Amino acid sequence: MTYNRLRSTGFHLNLDAIQPFPYYVLRYPAAWRKPLLDLFRSSQQRNPDKYRQVPIRALNDAIALLAPDLIRPAVTKADWKGEDWLYATSPIPTDGIARILRAWIHTLGRQTDQTAEDHRLLREALTAVQPGAPGWDEFAWEPRTIDFAEESARTGANGTAQPHNALFTLLPHVLVGELTAPGTAWPHGQGEPIEFRRSVCDRGAEAVSWPPTSEELPFSYKATLQVQTVPGRPDPVVYANFGVRRWVYTPAKLPSTSNTSVYLVRSHPLLDKTGRSRAFRCIGIRWRPHRGTDWSDRLHAVLDHLALRPELPDPADLAGNPRAHLSKSTRDDGIAIVFRNDLGKHAVEPGLSVRERRELFDWTSSVLQEWVRPDEPFTRVFGLRAFATSPKIVKNAHERAAAQQKKQIRAAAKESGTDPTTALDELPGKFAPLVRTGLAKLVDRTRGERTVTVEVHHWQDSTLPQLVEAAITRDLGPATTTPSGPTWRIGSGSLRMTAHAVRGDHADKIDIPRQATTHTITSALLGRATDIQGTLPPAASPIVASIVEVNHRDYFKQRPIEDVKPAFRLAHANTGRVTQFAYPPTGEKADRERITRVWHDLLRQLGVQLVPPQVKIRNLPLPDRIYYLAIWVVRTNKTRRRSVGRRVPVMVYLDSTGEQRPQLISPYFDDWMDYHEGLTRLARDRRFDVEARTPENDYFVRNFIADRLRDVTALRRDTLLLTDTGNLRPDWPFIGNGKLVFDHLDDQAVAGTGLRHVRVRDACDNLEVPDVWGVGTEEKNDWGLSGGLWRMHGDRVFASTADKPAQAGQTLHGLSKADSYTFTPRPRNGEEAKEVTIPPAPAAEVWNARMVEMTVAAIQPGDDPRAWTGIAHQLRWANLQYDDGTTLPMPLHLAQLAEEYVLGTQTRGSEAPEDSGGPED
Repeated sequence: MTYNRLRSTGFHLNLDAIQPFPYYVLRYPAAWRKPLLDLFRSSQQRNPDKYRQVPIRALNDAIALLAPDLIRPAVTKADWKGEDWLYATSPIPTDGIARILRAWIHTLGRQTDQTAEDHRLLREALTAVQPGAPGWDEFAWEPRTIDFAEESARTGANGTAQPHNALFTLLPHVLVGELTAPGTAWPHGQGEPIEFRRSVCDRGAEAVSWPPTSEELPFSYKATLQVQTVPGRPDPVVYANFGVRRWVYTPAKLPSTSNTSVYLVRSHPLLDKTGRSRAFRCIGIRWRPHRGTDWSDRLHAVLDHLALRPELPDPADLAGNPRAHLSKSTRDDGIAIVFRNDLGKHAVEPGLSVRERRELFDWTSSVLQEWVRPDEPFTRVFGLRAFATSPKIVKNAHERAAAQQKKQIRAAAKESGTDPTTALDELPGKFAPLVRTGLAKLVDRTRGERTVTVEVHHWQDSTLPQLVEAAITRDLGPATTTPSGPTWRIGSGSLRMTAHAVRGDHADKIDIPRQATTHTITSALLGRATDIQGTLPPAASPIVASIVEVNHRDYFKQRPIEDVKPAFRLAHANTGRVTQFAYPPTGEKADRERITRVWHDLLRQLGVQLVPPQVKIRNLPLPDRIYYLAIWVVRTNKTRRRSVGRRVPVMVYLDSTGEQRPQLISPYFDDWMDYHEGLTRLARDRRFDVEARTPENDYFVRNFIADRLRDVTALRRDTLLLTDTGNLRPDWPFIGNGKLVFDHLDDQAVAGTGLRHVRVRDACDNLEVPDVWGVGTEEKNDWGLSGGLWRMHGDRVFASTADKPAQAGQTLHGLSKADSYTFTPRPRNGEEAKEVTIPPAPAAEVWNARMVEMTVAAIQPGDDPRAWTGIAHQLRWANLQYDDGTTLPMPLHLAQLAEEYVLGTQTRGSEAPEDSGGPED
């Protein structure tokens, strides 16, 4: 349904009622820095003097377990020079925290083969944190007060809110405290009201319901609150995001490569003088080869030094029989393993329907009304017929034509009493004309032999070659049989398909020893790639693309580092081939659509533009030809412990007419390359494998971007620059809200250069945008999903949403995981309208609508910002391999997918970073 307003789960502060808030701060005593850093350095065998900070993740994890109501700034390392460490709304005795600190100190130094010097350093570090030692007087809670109203009124020079950092940490904590207060509960449906408890959250604050809502299929509701800023908006905004947390209920085969979170509820303190708490306590659990299942890494050693093992269940028993522990859980005591996607399958589907998000939002608004008030809904920017042409319009026209053909065939078959299946299967693909046109442009521009070869590398007795040939035939028509394989005429050239068997040992896991070094891992990867490369046939034409059959990702779940895809990617790239992977056919009807997507994504890698990325808007003038420039930074060796890692910036350049084929550049190229050639070059080039973040190259990415932008703007072309805030902000900080100045790049005005800039921001990893849904005039009774472009703030910040995708067509936005749903479906064929009641449906699929924030950061004088954000919005539908919109506009999507050829051929510094973790609900 089409709505003209979009409800967001954004709030602004209630300045009429909010009061100054008292809190307490505990600092790192500066006098403790040297003994702690000396002890840590003693455990590092290589270049110990390069370490200038003390890693504190295990210490913070211990605080999360033993004193969960304390607020920890989101840092993993500390200078230990007197900076803030912990916040509290009511402090707990410091001798309880000191006891945790001393237990953690035991884990900082060398753990085996200790020398007399190691023992001396440990004694000095422990002595430093005893009462009466230098710095102990500083280890005390300092009372402070924050005036939320005053801080919310602070703005930067660019007019954007710029409150003190403490507001970003404290305000969500305070608000979640209101949601989780004793006696506060969400009256959901016909059952008992649902109570929430404070949960662990790296950014913002989170409330999770307890006990689990369902005993059979255990899950909880969650609400995450964060403070964000919006470009040009003078006050901060509080965003709420709602979802589910699923709990493991079958024996868990824990991965060895990362920790899995375990949540505890305890009615009593686990450690004296750390206080009672209603909050969840969190601890990591992990399986290790030859060591079995235990609490995570350094934290289990902290527990041993505190003699707390008896307070916790046996970790192996918890992983082997999680339902038994869940069944014994009560409102005040319990334990559960957080479900992660790499732990298998869960019967409860992730996400919440619009109805449940709306009800949670209404309840949150009511509870927090003394603190915050809901923002006004966003308003629609364009009507339904505002766009004269766009990729979405082109795709929709072909989809309607294909649907009409199917309708006619079914009607004729019904009239004649025949089966329409054969006739339907023989129909051409719905985008066949676009595929033929796009491939013809690729072939006609090819120098020398104008042939494109598609190689299908398949397992023995696999039907993959037949499925790929059928997918190509639906787009290009019947093939001509030749000695080298089926061939299709395309433009002034041809496309040829060949089939090649994959050796079984090449498709199996790469044998990498446990605790392997980087050199060992790299050698194993390169060795497998060399073996595969030796079996590849000589390139049969100037452009060769491979479809490779591989095991499903679940096959490599326990040790992803043994996945063979990087070796295949590198082997094929070394011979100039782009690579698309395909899972083995199942023999089911879904194989047809799946392999069609594989074929279309292969065309994307070849740089084939199946839909011209041209957008025209009625009554808004735009240049006839617009060039698109997209920037993406690939971060290799990125872990939770090292959030930046090594960086490989890539840029994609193309134009709106389709005449400028997509090109790619990175710092390691001498010049721009065709997209498919650039991808294989990225995979082959090993120079960035040793590119580290050092003082000498801190501005490495920024300088590369500046140089390329200088080249582009010198052409004085109408160019739209597309960037992603979450991706680029660490290396190009000027695009962050605090430093963004409209109509400038860095400190340079763009007027007269032809350059425009649209910056997108989505949920990222940090939920930086709110939940949204469409609402009518009567918001309480008229709501649902709605796609479009919406005015979010002023005339520069917009929200882009997509309609419900085709694969989610059967989902109902009124379903509930814990309550029944009664509605009256639209009657068909003159039937009488009847009410239908659907019982609680925790296993039903729901579609989670996410908005994309689009900020028109720079335009030329006389431009209308709506036109340029309208282009960026419509470019989300310019990728033909997806029926529905992508999160990122097409040029930025192409740049992002270059990650496949960087990360897909790289190794990590260690097999299992101690504090890494997979995606959790």
